[in-house]
Amino acid sequence: MSSILENFSLKGKVALVTGSSTGLGQGMSIALASQASDYLNGAVVPVDGGWLAR
Repeated sequence: MSSILENFSLKGKVALVTGSSTGLGQGMSIALASQASDYLNGAVVPVDGGWLAR
C-alpha cells in the first residue's frame, strides 16, 4: 500500500511561492525545500518610493 504523501509528490515539478518572506508563504517555501522539489520564491519589496519584484 502506498503512502498518502505519494499523492502529493512534487517530483519533476516546479513550484512558485509568492509572499515567501513571512507567514504562510515562508512556511510553504520551507516545506517545498525540504521535499527537494524545485521552487521559486517571489517577493515584492519597496524601493525608492516604488516596488521591486525579486
